[in-house]
Amino acid sequence: MTTLKKASIHIFRLLLLLAGIWLFAAAPMLLRIPEIPGIIFRVSIILLFIAGFRDKHYHIMLALCELFSLLFFLTLTPQLQFRDREFMRQFAVKPAINHLSDGKFEVIRLRNNRYRTVDDYDENYQNVSFDPAKVSAMDIAMVYWDNQSLVAHTMLNFKFTDGKNLALSVEPRTPVDSDRKPLTCLNKQQELLIILGTPEDLFDLRIKYRKEDLYLYQTNFTPAECRIILEDIIAKVDRLDKNPEFYDLIRANCITAVYPALQKAAPQLKYELRVLFNGLFDRMLFENKILKHNDKESFESLKSRSLTAGKIQGKL
Repeated sequence: MTTLKKASIHIFRLLLLLAGIWLFAAAPMLLRIPEIPGIIFRVSIILLFIAGFRDKHYHIMLALCELFSLLFFLTLTPQLQFRDREFMRQFAVKPAINHLSDGKFEVIRLRNNRYRTVDDYDENYQNVSFDPAKVSAMDIAMVYWDNQSLVAHTMLNFKFTDGKNLALSVEPRTPVDSDRKPLTCLNKQQELLIILGTPEDLFDLRIKYRKEDLYLYQTNFTPAECRIILEDIIAKVDRLDKNPEFYDLIRANCITAVYPALQKAAPQLKYELRVLFNGLFDRMLFENKILKHNDKESFESLKSRSLTAGKIQGKL
């Protein structure tokens, strides 16, 4: 056997192994295989890989399984995946946008729930109109939990000169028969959902009821720049209402789903690791002069005084 042929076999087996690891972890979830058949499926994948060292036909069978699963994954659409699926209560309602003739827009089903506990609350959805010409400022909220430092949840809040606020949170819209684990969030199991609501709902839920650490930063965006961000995000909400997309832990999460809008207003923002390790995103914004701070103030000082405990910014 020539050296080239040996190398080709080793590369083929390596690719089989890598694809097999993905298939082992994700295929039962993608194909919605019940638990016991799923265990049998995973054992079969292992046996096919091992048996292939004695008979190459088993590796060919494994390669066909992997190819079928990959093609299914690549062609899977939200319309097919979530057809007739029931979603968890907190993600069941999607907002919609009604564009008004005077340049304003109306948020259909803006969320303003009333909480007693995390799971005990009264649903409250309203139809509220906003005027992009009256947006005056934008705040950025960073939420941490379980002593995490590299990972956070990011939310935005737009302030208007008429006293209104419009907060948003990008979430994985999760079916009741699914979960929110990282592997699930990477394999087309959740719909991308941009919740539009009040800061009294979205922020207080995190602070008062989930007992999470929320850091609230004012930004240096001008009203014109805030309007650019707002209109881009509202356009995306409108698109998602008509053409759903998948939530993805890397490519379409609470930061990356709205990051293009931020870049339109601040072209100096580039893609870097801190966009993915979004617990460090606030430091990145500080270094790019996006966050308001006192003269010669350090980031550590700004972050320390930005910790919010039940403080609500403005009203609906």
